[in-house]
Amino acid sequence: MADCKTMKCVKMFECYPKDLQYITNHEFPALPSEGAIIKVMSAGVCHTDVHMWTEPQKRPYIPGHEIAGSIHAIGDSAFNPDGLALGDKVAVYSLLGCGKCKYCIKGNASWCNAPPLENKALGLMTNGGFAEYVAVPLFAFLIKLPDSIEVEAAGVLGCGALTSYNAVQHAMTRIDPILSVRDRCGILVIGVGGLGLYAIKLIKALVLSKYGDRVELVGSDAIESKLRLASDFGCSKTIHLDMGCSEDEKLEKVKSAFHEDGPHIIIDFVGAKQTFNMAYKSALPGGVIICVGVHDNDTVEMELPTLIRCVIGIQAIYVGSLQQMKEVVDLVASGQMTPISYKLHKLSEVPQLMHKLKNGEIEGRAIITPHIEWVSNDTQAIGLSHFMKSDHVIFVIFFPFSIALYHFQYDMFCNGINKIHDAGDVIICTTF
Repeated sequence: MADCKTMKCVKMFECYPKDLQYITNHEFPALPSEGAIIKVMSAGVCHTDVHMWTEPQKRPYIPGHEIAGSIHAIGDSAFNPDGLALGDKVAVYSLLGCGKCKYCIKGNASWCNAPPLENKALGLMTNGGFAEYVAVPLFAFLIKLPDSIEVEAAGVLGCGALTSYNAVQHAMTRIDPILSVRDRCGILVIGVGGLGLYAIKLIKALVLSKYGDRVELVGSDAIESKLRLASDFGCSKTIHLDMGCSEDEKLEKVKSAFHEDGPHIIIDFVGAKQTFNMAYKSALPGGVIICVGVHDNDTVEMELPTLIRCVIGIQAIYVGSLQQMKEVVDLVASGQMTPISYKLHKLSEVPQLMHKLKNGEIEGRAIITPHIEWVSNDTQAIGLSHFMKSDHVIFVIFFPFSIALYHFQYDMFCNGINKIHDAGDVIICTTF
């Protein structure tokens, strides 16, 4: 293991509106005897990070629970049946729980009921991935990434994609019973941010490919610009739930979007009182509301007789299991699911990105790449995972005076890439 004493990170000391702090000399994590140290190459900025920031929580700590990278060091007592080696690319299952109970041991830590102080969830209860390196207490929670998956897109698989996959799996159990008595099954996705877009991609790959037009997929959001991606990814219709509309107007928009005057399956990635009430009022008999998002600790009221008489189910989703995460990796590796759009950012941008995410100003996903020292704001990282050969970084800087010259330089770069990449793990291209 390289002799590292300090690292860069972003740490949360106080709750919102106080900003997270970028630190350049944080203590390097100790190597867990049964785990590993991961060199963080990808860390997604997630709404859960925002929730942890805006609510009273354990502090100080390093957030970031959507993590992928390469193995930097392995503990002496680590159980390593798959023979993972130093430098291997891995995605991290960060929902560790206590790591000792029967649920955690079987990779279902979302069922762990250990006290908060015993919870080892990375980036939520212990130091996470908004750092150059992170300690993973248990080696079993590392999933090797095949070469077909770019590491910069892999961090979000452990939360965003996993949570959506868990929600879609629950939705799929209701489709056959619904279609046995109805001509069509309507699915409404509320909130088409990062998780909602993953759900739409998964429904297209796993549901629409099987049932065709017997399943209607509709996406909705209060931000109209997000709906274009929902259509591109597989929704037959989208609904702009304008904040200026009344609740009755929104309800009418939802009902009229489906052939059977409403959806049977609603997946709510927002989790606000208004979105749940709309789901509850629009769900057809025999339907289910799948609750994923959490918004400001909202509370809701339901008429129990209506819930029972209409046989409406309510299913809560919290991330997913280790086995489900392995299945997500397999889906991406096979090409059945492709990553949603994302933008790469340097580590020091985390504080401002948290504000943007809180305000709904990020489309797709924001990915932190701690080991890239970016040289301008107009920077594009090309094929990061193909260049993880060492701890060095190569900078290739273009100064194009015309578009033609830019393409000429870019072609020269691509043609020479095999000769260049042996010297380092990341190549950065930038224009000024």
